[in-house]
Amino acid sequence: MEAPMSAARSGAGWSEVHVNLDTGTSVATSFENGDSLLLLHDLMSGDELASLNAEVARAISYEREAQARFTRFGPQPVADAQADMFQQHRVRIPLARMPASASKLCDKLLVRVLTLLETQIPDLTADLFGKSLPCTTCIGNPSFEHSRGEPAINVHTASGCLNAHEDQHYVTVLIPLSDGRAADGEDVRAHAAPNQQHGNSTFTGGGTAFWSVADRGPQFIPNAFGSKGPLTHRGQETVRSVVRGRAAGELGEGGGPSWAVGKEETFPPTFIARPPAGTALVFGGKLTHAGHPVASGERVVFVASFSLCTEQRELREQRDRVL
Repeated sequence: MEAPMSAARSGAGWSEVHVNLDTGTSVATSFENGDSLLLLHDLMSGDELASLNAEVARAISYEREAQARFTRFGPQPVADAQADMFQQHRVRIPLARMPASASKLCDKLLVRVLTLLETQIPDLTADLFGKSLPCTTCIGNPSFEHSRGEPAINVHTASGCLNAHEDQHYVTVLIPLSDGRAADGEDVRAHAAPNQQHGNSTFTGGGTAFWSVADRGPQFIPNAFGSKGPLTHRGQETVRSVVRGRAAGELGEGGGPSWAVGKEETFPPTFIARPPAGTALVFGGKLTHAGHPVASGERVVFVASFSLCTEQRELREQRDRVL
């Protein structure tokens, strides 16, 4: 495992965190290469957190009932207990099925993220989005294309997790809406991130696991695409399943999760980020990450991965060739 996660460069409201060793490149280059991620601190106010969590609480019961009827492959057989367990541990609520007020708030948050990045790290946004910024909407912006089913709210309960994968979009914005802490017996070496302890934690375990190139293991399947291809999460989960737990939520010795390839080798994440609720994790499409298994309680997170749409990307490439 590499050196503990540490903040590198920072500015008003943001800080950089290295996943791979610092090569001395710019923040923009490091971000696009998948060598670092960004933390946007206190992106949400307390009132915004309370409002969005209230909307999620109202929507989650209906979603659990609806999703329990289906597997990934269609209607769920009554006796399919394993598929039912999968649905119980993780529920995804696309904003399209949330009240308009929730969608409006989440769009406001995404615009806030892009505005902060454009102001603080202009070379990054210029490289990624060109003249598409500034913008007044992200969700309804015809210049952007989002990962299938996103933006969305993910709700994970005990054993809920998401396999290691790469998003293959220009930007992923992940905002935890609930506070958590390390689970009892968890390998604290994997938690070199300065995870703040909270007295009102709603879950243990959980968080977002990140792998450096060195730590993801020799059998990890490399990308056949660059970081700017608009591939979906689902396709990447299939490709990335070589780096995963033995089973969703299965715990290894000492109660900690076991990340494994086959039955012989394990590849623990470089670190697990569990920032305070309302903090945005922002990273590019090359960064290998996963939803760390929740040990207890309920973890709620807002996620959106998006890129320039194909037409806008082609126009920008044409302009770049002319220039």
